[in-house]
Amino acid sequence: ARLRYETKGRGGKGVTVIADLGFDEDALKTLAKNLKAKLSVGGSIKDGTIELQGAQRVSVAKLLRDQGLTVKGA
Repeated sequence: ARLRYETKGRGGKGVTVIADLGFDEDALKTLAKNLKAKLSVGGSIKDGTIELQGAQRVSVAKLLRDQGLTVKGA
């Protein structure tokens, strides 16, 4: 998985983007729902990536590593 923080094209609001997971749509929805609940943030799924509101890179990286995924910053 690759993590990055983006603000471009979002009116100055930042989102944490999780890409390159290689999951199908149902698995992405489940993972996004769990991450949003654990971090108490909003988010969405777009083009095979998960977008979470705010700067959540450190927290997301820890949660993904706990699930056995390899995480890289981008």
